[in-house]
Amino acid sequence: MKQVQTPKDLNHVKTRMALGLTKRQLICFAAAGCVGFPLYLALHKALPTDVSALVMMVIIFPFFFFAMYEKDGKPPEKLLYDIYCQRFRSKGIRRYRSENIYERLEEQEKIRKEIASLEAKKNKAGSGRRKRASGKEGEKFNQDKSIRKTKKEAEKAEEAENVEKTVTIHKRRRQEAQIP
Repeated sequence: MKQVQTPKDLNHVKTRMALGLTKRQLICFAAAGCVGFPLYLALHKALPTDVSALVMMVIIFPFFFFAMYEKDGKPPEKLLYDIYCQRFRSKGIRRYRSENIYERLEEQEKIRKEIASLEAKKNKAGSGRRKRASGKEGEKFNQDKSIRKTKKEAEKAEEAENVEKTVTIHKRRRQEAQIP
C-alpha cells in the first residue's frame, strides 16, 4: 500500500483548475493576455520590438503579481486594504500608557495640604484685627485711620476672595479626582 502525506490544516490547500493553476491565477493570466497582447501589437508598429515588449511587461506585471503573490495566506488586495486601513483610517501608533497610582496619591495629598493651608489663611485673615496704639502712634494712626481702614479692608476682602476662589477650585478638583 502506498502512503501519501496529507497536511493537517486543509485551509491552505487550493484546488487546481487547469494546468496546475488555481481559478484566481487563470483569471489573472487571462486578463494579462487580453490586455498585454493587443497592447504589444499596437505598440509594435510604432516602436521597436524590444521597447514594445518592455512596455507590455510593465503593463502586465500587476496582473501576474495579483495572480501569484500571497503573504500569510492573504492575497495582495487584502494586504493593500490592511495597509490602507492601518495608515489612513486608524489613529496611528497606540502607545502604552500606565497610570502611576503613587503619583496620583502624592498629588491628592499635595492638594489636601494646599486646601488646609488656604483655609487656615482664610480663617487667619478673617479673625486678625489690629490693636489700637497709644500716644503719638495713636494720633498718627487716628489721622490716617479712614484711609488705612479702607485700604486694609479692600486688601483683606480681595485676599479673602482669592482664597475663597482657590479653595472652591481645589474642592472642585478634589471632587473630580474623587478624593475621599
